[in-house]
Amino acid sequence: MLRYRLTIPVLFVSVSLWGQQVDQARELLKQGKANDAIVRLRQSVQQDQENIEAWLLLAQAYLQVGKADSAGIAAQRVIEEEDTTTEAYLLAAKAAVEQKNFAGAIALLRKGLSVRKINTAPLNLHLGTILLAKDSVDAAIVALTLAKESNPNDPAIYEGLGDAYFRRGVNGMAIMQYEKALELDSTRASSQYKLAKVFLKDRRYNDAARMYLHVIQRDPQNYAAYQEVGKLYYSAKQYANAAKYLSMYIEHVPTANEETAMAMEALFLSKQYEQALVFAQRVLQREPQSIKANRIAANALVELQRYNEALPHFTNLTKLDSLRVDDLKRLGKAYAETKQDSLAALSYELAVKLDPKDADLYGDLGAILMRTKNYSRAIWAFEQRYTLDPSAVSAYINYGISNMALARWDTARVALRKALELRPQFLTSHLYLAKCLLALDSLHQAKEEYLKVIELADSAREKHKNELAEAHGIIGFTLLLDKKYPQAEEQLTISIRYKTDNPQTHLWLAQALALQNKREEAKREYKMCLKLDPKNKDAQKGLEILEAQ
Repeated sequence: MLRYRLTIPVLFVSVSLWGQQVDQARELLKQGKANDAIVRLRQSVQQDQENIEAWLLLAQAYLQVGKADSAGIAAQRVIEEEDTTTEAYLLAAKAAVEQKNFAGAIALLRKGLSVRKINTAPLNLHLGTILLAKDSVDAAIVALTLAKESNPNDPAIYEGLGDAYFRRGVNGMAIMQYEKALELDSTRASSQYKLAKVFLKDRRYNDAARMYLHVIQRDPQNYAAYQEVGKLYYSAKQYANAAKYLSMYIEHVPTANEETAMAMEALFLSKQYEQALVFAQRVLQREPQSIKANRIAANALVELQRYNEALPHFTNLTKLDSLRVDDLKRLGKAYAETKQDSLAALSYELAVKLDPKDADLYGDLGAILMRTKNYSRAIWAFEQRYTLDPSAVSAYINYGISNMALARWDTARVALRKALELRPQFLTSHLYLAKCLLALDSLHQAKEEYLKVIELADSAREKHKNELAEAHGIIGFTLLLDKKYPQAEEQLTISIRYKTDNPQTHLWLAQALALQNKREEAKREYKMCLKLDPKNKDAQKGLEILEAQ
């Protein structure tokens, strides 16, 4: 009796102990510690070889560590003990697939379906997945449809059907299946990703982009989604979005050469010049003769106002490819900013030949020609500019200024009045028209224009100090000629307040003071004029007259 009593607790402890082993193994599997789980499960099945739960967990653990053959043996052990266990057939089939034994996997699943009459959805789902992988699309659709009939609420089944219909090329049905999967589980990133691909193939680009963005939100590690939505935006010429997602993809796949080139271009076209330059330099490190990278580096550097750095890239580009209009525009700007005006003019001339309808080009060319004092050619350029764009106020002004430089006063006056028709409140037009009228001896008309200059400059006096000095000075001069000496004195004094180093203004002020018999003040102004312009004969004569009296 004593011996019998002792065996009872020993047996109880043994059963309890191996049950704990299985529970511990299950927790270890959840933690990803499959090898530790295997140790406990092997001990468990050695003690109780009919423990189905332990054999199933052991099969799972072996699959996790890549021992498909051992997993298959463990699963087969369960099938031998209990041939209606669904999970055993699934695990055995998975082990067969891992060993590339697809026919064996299919046979196992079909055997399981022959003995199971209920809860067949998992078996049919897995069977359909394997058949689809082996390109037996029609058979896969049959199996997956049976799975759906058995369990109409499993999103994985609808996703599988979507895969099958997509493979068959029936995009509408594929979309319906993926959408049903997402209706059952809106967080299912794999269904969102696949739905995006069908939308893309069906040219429903907005829907595709929306799905890809959902995928990225749900699964930030799905780098393929970044790649594909980036390419989609690139194709749609939404370059800012393309640059964003392609850049994120390249962060994780830095060897993606095609995507790097696309991101570089997208960044440039979305005016993100700093980043475009970074990508261009990355491409040039591995491919120094890349036409696109040299082009983007050169143009980006101009946009970043790094003109000297841009020029070598333009030189390289010239050796590799013909310069385009935009290249020549920016090359012209780089030369202009580095004071290489003749080369700048040449670049703009070449650009004009390539695109004679680009009105802005004529403006850029004309500005350089003015700077090099090639006024005749500048006149031609500005005439082309306003012919192509009759609303170009600056073209009429510069056309007028260039004609003034060649003493073509009447032509200049007409052009400047046209500029004022288009933009009546533009200070520069009034200023140059006043200068032109002054040269035509239309002194009082010039005075009216200068009064307008003063009115327009009043809100920004510091900015327009020189214009105000000129305007008050000429108005003072006209008042001097009209013998309105106190008013002339006032205007000339204001002019000097804005600009102290103009000898002509000091001379006029001295004359206005002298004519009011303000002898000492007049002497002071004559002396200031001579200090600024020692050879000024009018100032010398005026001072001599005062000192002789």
